[in-house]
Order: sequence, then structure tokens, then C-alpha cells
Amino acid sequence: PMFLIMPLMFSTIIAAESFAGEWERKTLEALLYTPASDAELFVGKMAAAGAPALLLTWICFGLYTLVLNAAGAPIMAGQFSFPLPTWYPLIFWISPALSLLGTSATVLISARTKSFMGAYQLSGSLVLIVLALMVGQVTGVLYLSVGAGMLVGLVIWLAAGLLTWLSVRLFKRTSLLTGGD
Repeated sequence: PMFLIMPLMFSTIIAAESFAGEWERKTLEALLYTPASDAELFVGKMAAAGAPALLLTWICFGLYTLVLNAAGAPIMAGQFSFPLPTWYPLIFWISPALSLLGTSATVLISARTKSFMGAYQLSGSLVLIVLALMVGQVTGVLYLSVGAGMLVGLVIWLAAGLLTWLSVRLFKRTSLLTGGD
């Protein structure tokens, strides 16, 4: 679950700063007067939050893999190999989907709140998705085989795609300029 929480939490922290943080620092007005379209501005904020979070997650997973294999190989007499096939959908399919879902929701929330802490607190509820997956796995209700991981990932990708599409359509820089919601 740590490698599912990492992209979600890192991307939401960065995304919460996107509009609300700039509003607090009084740097938002200059950004809103740029010639970029509303969609370009919104997607740019999403990419600036999602890409570093996902990259950091993959780097940490690579380091975790190296350390675990280096420590496990001598103990297991060379019979130890990590990651298992069930990890690949989690890291390379579900993690990016969670990052996109968290980023699009948080950037939209950030555009509608006036403080970083407000945006961050509202987006914190997205961790419940990962907690539901973890509880389902621990209790045995959900077994994330490769196929199940791909299916769960598809559902999250569809939800993230729909939320991103709605968020881009709902985002209007004029409401940020006038201070309205």
C-alpha cells in the first residue's frame, strides 16, 4: 500500500499548492494573464504535480527492489526474487492512475479554495481509496492477482479520466480573477 499511497499523497501535496498556494502568495494574477488557454493552464498544473510524484514513486520502488533483492538473496540461497508479478500492475498501472485521480481532484479543489491547507485537507479523503484496497487485501475480500490488479487499475483510470475531463471543463480562470467560486 505504501507504493500506492506515495503517488497519491505526493501529487496532492504539490497540486494543493497549484492555485491556492499561488493565491496566498499573491502570484496567481500574473499566471492567469498568460496567453495559455484555461485547459492548458489546468493540464500544466496537473502535469507539474503528477509527474514528479510518479517519478519519485518509481525511483523509491527501484531502490526498494534493489535493497530487498540484495538482502534476501543470501538468506534465501539465491531463491529470492522481487518483485513478484502481482506488483507490476500495482506500480506501473494503478499508481499512475491514482496519481492522475489525485492530481485532477486536488487541482480542481485548489482552484476553488483560497488556502493551501484547505485544498490539502479536502483532498486528503482520496487516501480512502487506497485504504479500501488495503483493507480488502488484508481481510481476504480482495485478492489482487495480475488480472484483478489490471481490472482495478482500469476502473481507477476510467474514474481519473472522467474526473480530469470534468475538471478541465469546469475550470474557468475568470472565477479566479474575480475571486468568485
